[in-house]
Amino acid sequence: MNGIQVEIIGDMQHRLADGTWEPLVDMNVFKVWITIDELRVPVMSLAFLYKAYQLLGRADKVTILHQWLQNH
Repeated sequence: MNGIQVEIIGDMQHRLADGTWEPLVDMNVFKVWITIDELRVPVMSLAFLYKAYQLLGRADKVTILHQWLQNH
């Protein structure tokens, strides 16, 4: 979008250790709005993504978000 890479996230759910699935996450609770070139765009809060990537075991993303959240 205008030269910015975006990631589209649909319904979010994690598989638990016992093989069952946790309830769907209401993404609207964690949505924030930003404005890019006069266009309002919904995005997920970085604090929410930090926790979600921890659950997914995405150490690369966790490290990046942790550093940013520590400095802002």
